[in-house]
Amino acid sequence: MVRFKRVEMNNFMAIKNATLELENQGLILIEGVNKSNDSFDSNGSAKSTLVSSITYALYGKTEKGLKADDVVNRYEKKNTYVKLTFTLGNDSYRIERYRKDKKHKNKVLLFLNDQEITGSSNDVTDSKIHDLFKIDFNTYVNAIVFGQGDIPMFSQATDKGKKEILESITGVAVYKQAQEIAKDKVTQVEQSQDKLKYDLNTLDIRIENVDQQYQKELNNYNQLQNQIGYKQQELENLTEQVEKDKQTLESEIENLESQKNDINYQEFEYPQEYYTYKEQLSKLQQVQNEYTVNLNTTQQEKDRLYQQQSSLDTSSNCPVCGSPIDNSHKLKELENIKKNLETLEIKESQLKETLQKITQGYNKLQESIQEIDNMKQQHDNQFRQQTQHNQQIDYQINQLRQNSNQGENQLISLKSSIDTMKQTPKPQRDTNQITEYQNQKQDLKNKILDLNKKKVNYENAVKSFGNQGIRSVVLDFVTPFLNEKANKYLQTLSGSDIEIEFKTQVKNSKGELKDKFDIVVSNKSGGTSYKANSAGEQRRIDLAISFAIQDLIMQKADLQTNIALYDECFDGLDTIGCENVIKLLKERLNTVSTIFVITHNQDLKALFEKSIRVVKENNESRLEI
Repeated sequence: MVRFKRVEMNNFMAIKNATLELENQGLILIEGVNKSNDSFDSNGSAKSTLVSSITYALYGKTEKGLKADDVVNRYEKKNTYVKLTFTLGNDSYRIERYRKDKKHKNKVLLFLNDQEITGSSNDVTDSKIHDLFKIDFNTYVNAIVFGQGDIPMFSQATDKGKKEILESITGVAVYKQAQEIAKDKVTQVEQSQDKLKYDLNTLDIRIENVDQQYQKELNNYNQLQNQIGYKQQELENLTEQVEKDKQTLESEIENLESQKNDINYQEFEYPQEYYTYKEQLSKLQQVQNEYTVNLNTTQQEKDRLYQQQSSLDTSSNCPVCGSPIDNSHKLKELENIKKNLETLEIKESQLKETLQKITQGYNKLQESIQEIDNMKQQHDNQFRQQTQHNQQIDYQINQLRQNSNQGENQLISLKSSIDTMKQTPKPQRDTNQITEYQNQKQDLKNKILDLNKKKVNYENAVKSFGNQGIRSVVLDFVTPFLNEKANKYLQTLSGSDIEIEFKTQVKNSKGELKDKFDIVVSNKSGGTSYKANSAGEQRRIDLAISFAIQDLIMQKADLQTNIALYDECFDGLDTIGCENVIKLLKERLNTVSTIFVITHNQDLKALFEKSIRVVKENNESRLEI
C-alpha cells in the first residue's frame, strides 16, 4: 500500500509556497478566497492546485494536462518544485520534480530512505516512479481524483479507455503485453516464413537453371553432331578435290619442266687476236699521244713565229735580240722566220697525216675489240635469258605446289577440327545437384510446416490474450463487483430510481453480441442512457462509478493508497444529494484515511470536521489551516 505523507510546493502555479500533510487527515474541506479579485469569490484561488501538485509529482503533468513550463508561477517565472513523500512497505520514498530551478534545472529526483536512486534520465526516473505507484494516469484521475482534468469520466470514456483503466487495475495489462509479444512472434514467424519461401523459390529457380543449362548444352551438342556430319561431307569433297588437283598438278609440273632450257654454261673464250688488238691498241695509243704532243708543239712554234713576224712589222727593236732593227735586218729576220715557218708547215702537215693514219688504225682496232666484246655480251645475255626462263618455270612450279599444300593443309585442319568436335562428350543432367536442391527444398518445406505450427500457437495466444480471451474473462469477473458496488452507492445517492450495469458485450444492429465494454443506465423517472440524464443524475452516476472503481483498487494490495481527492463533486446536487455524498465519503474513511474535497459551496462547510483555506492575495496563494 502506498501511504502519502506530505506534499511540498514552491512557485507551483499560483501557490508561492505551501506544505500539505496527507496522512490520516480524515475528511477535509478545501475552500478558497480570492482577495486579488472580488468578482471571483473563491474561484481562481488555487484550491485545485493543491490536488494538482500531487498529480504533477507522480506523472509530470496535472489533471488538466499542464506540464513543463506551464506549471511555473507566472510572476516568479523560476525555481518551481513539488516534493511528494510517501511510504511503500517499510521504505520511505520522495519524489522531487523541478522546473527552471537554479540548482536542479528541470530534473526529476527520486529518493529511497533519503538515498538518491534517480535514473540516468527523467524518462528512466519516471519509469521507476510508475513501477512503484503502479497506477496509470487515466486510472488515477478516474478513481483517486474525481472531477478534475480534461480526461472524460469513466462513463463517457471510449470502449478502449474503459478497458485500459480496468485492465490497469486488475493486472490484465500484462495479458495485453503478452498479446503484443505474441503478435510480434506471429510477425517474426511470418517474416521467417517469407524468407524460407523466398529461399524455396530461389531453389526452384536454381533447379530450373540446371535443367535449362542441361537443355542448352544438349542442344549445343546436337548442333555439334550436325556440324560434324557437314564437315565430314566437306572432308570427303575436299579429299576428292585434292586428289584431282594432285593429278592436275603433276601434269602441269611435268609440262613446265619440259619447257625448261638445257643450260650448260661455258665461259666465253676471247680469241687470241683480241688480246693482240688490245696490246696494239695500247701501243698505238701511246704513239698517238706522242704525235699529238709533237703536233701541238709544232703548232705552238708556228704561233710564236707568226707572233714574231707580226712584231717585226710593228716594232723598232728586234724581237729576237732586242737591238734596234733596220730594214735590212728586218728583212733578214723576216726571211729567217719565213723559212722556219715553211719548215714547220711541212712538219705539221706530215704530223697530221701520220696522226690521221694512226687514228684510223686505232679506230679499226677498237672496232675489232668491240666486235669481240659484243660477242661476249650476246653470249652472256643468252645465258641470262635462259636462266630467267627456267627461274620463271620454277616459280610457277613452286606456286602450283604451294596451292597443292594449301589443299593438304585444309585437309589436315578439317580433320583436326572434326577430331576435336568428336572428343566433345555428350552432356549429362546434373542429377546430384538437383537431388541436393530437392533435399534442401524438402528441408525448407519442413521448416515452413514447423513455423506454421508455431504461428498457429502464437495466433491462438493472440486470441487468448485478446479482448475475447483471458482479458475478457477477467473483465467478466470484475463487472459483477462493479455492478454491485456502483448500484449500492447509487442507492444511497439517488434511491432506487437509477441503476447501472457494466457489460463486456453489447448487441449490434443485427442483434449479434459484440465484444465491447459499456455502461447501461436505467432510470425509472428519467433518461434511458447516461447522456439522457440530468447533470445532477450524471454527477451521481459518475460518483458511484468512481467509488466502485476505488473499491476495486482497494482490493489490490499493490494498488491501495491512503488518499482520495474530490473536486466539485457536489455540482448539480441538491441538499439531500450533497448530504448523501458526505455520508459516503465519511464511510470511505474506513479504507481511505485522507479525503480532500474541493468546493465553492460555503453552505457545506458545517458538514466537515476539518478545512483548509486557500487565500489568494496580491496574485499569490497561501494556505490557512
